[in-house]
Amino acid sequence: MWLKVKDKFEVLGGMREHRFQAFVIDTMRRLFRAWKARLSIRYSRHVAEGNILSRRPEDIELEDWKYLVEYFGSPKFKKNPATGEKEPPDRVWEIQHTRKNDRGEIVWVDPQSQQIHCQIQELVTQ
Repeated sequence: MWLKVKDKFEVLGGMREHRFQAFVIDTMRRLFRAWKARLSIRYSRHVAEGNILSRRPEDIELEDWKYLVEYFGSPKFKKNPATGEKEPPDRVWEIQHTRKNDRGEIVWVDPQSQQIHCQIQELVTQ
């Protein structure tokens, strides 16, 4: 994708190109994570209703949605890769809806995700 962007826009050589490349790749990563989070939210909202395959987003091919539904429902998706243990729901939400900023700090993708996280934490505590 970086090569496509580089072909489309004139990029000066040297350090400027390096910075531009880092910016483009960081932006692509952030957008990809937000897209995956959006799909995960859609899955979470409708999985209890059954027939989740009929809730496929318009921009996702059926085969890709089938794969994602299977993946989101798998124990592997719900486990901590470091410990192999299942994470509590509030931690899963946090992992799916945060990212690292330029300084390496963990930040929420959007304010609504942080609010939902607080609500999930209250439910877990209860």
